[in-house]
Amino acid sequence: MRSTLKSSLKVSLVSLILIFSLTAVSRAHRHSSYFREDGKQVDNPNWMSVLPDSVRLSELSIPGTHETLSRHSAPFVPLDLVKTQSMALRFQLQSGIRALDVRCAIVGNFFNIYHGNIYQRENFGGVLDTVVAFLKAHPKETILMRVKEEHTPLNVTRSFAETFRVEYWEKYIKHMWQPVEAGVDPANPTLREMQGKIVILQDFDRDNQKYGMAYSSFDYQDHYNLENDGELYDKWLKVDRHLAAANSGPRETKYINYLSASNRAGRVFPYFVVSGHSDSRTSAPNKATGRTSPGFPRPGHLAAEPPGPSGVAASPATREPG
Repeated sequence: MRSTLKSSLKVSLVSLILIFSLTAVSRAHRHSSYFREDGKQVDNPNWMSVLPDSVRLSELSIPGTHETLSRHSAPFVPLDLVKTQSMALRFQLQSGIRALDVRCAIVGNFFNIYHGNIYQRENFGGVLDTVVAFLKAHPKETILMRVKEEHTPLNVTRSFAETFRVEYWEKYIKHMWQPVEAGVDPANPTLREMQGKIVILQDFDRDNQKYGMAYSSFDYQDHYNLENDGELYDKWLKVDRHLAAANSGPRETKYINYLSASNRAGRVFPYFVVSGHSDSRTSAPNKATGRTSPGFPRPGHLAAEPPGPSGVAASPATREPG
């Protein structure tokens, strides 16, 4: 089965592909790996079940989403500047997404989900409940979850790390992956060791690593701020170089390759970086900048949010030997 997957999916270029914002730049007006509408695009709830249990995290190519819950804006803030996802979390999971990027702010000693200073109408407990329900229904899957503090705390009496421990880690502990067994590599577990579990990628209190594994243990490309549309070319050069590094680097190294970028002042929108479109519509025409066609082939397995059918369907695979 592993060889069949490899031959059908070409070469897997990265150990952890996070689908961040929207999709690979397309030459056509409509591309099957970019889809702006809501709802499940493909049905891949069990794709990890066909992979060898012995494969390690660093040997997997895992599709994910950047700012996983960012679907809402606020008064006087353009939606296209904030929105990075069109699919609700349950649809992302059903479609095959297995790496989540969850940004939390402490409000009244609980975590709400934010994108910058904009509340996303979700709370962290609800996110965990959705993921746990999915894993119960699909016990051969695993979900990687980056947890990062976002925005300013409001009405709090304890730290972000302490709130995470008391309200979430301890209450959901049986659903959390922990490197407690003898012989388990805490930085690079096997799929069998992660199955049915949430693997927290701790991106808070970095000097005091206690939960899951350290987000900093990954080699990641995250060039997220572009000054203008013309810098899309440079962004994709960085994506391409990181793909090459992941494909040829040590097997035990874990990679993350961010496709997303924007500009906080609104000069570059997330949808443009990953679609090349002149507006956010699925079928919008491309936007000409003069520097949006790097001199290398489109990476075969990069999908970006909102992922269309080909974006998610092409992602499940293992890395080729380096």
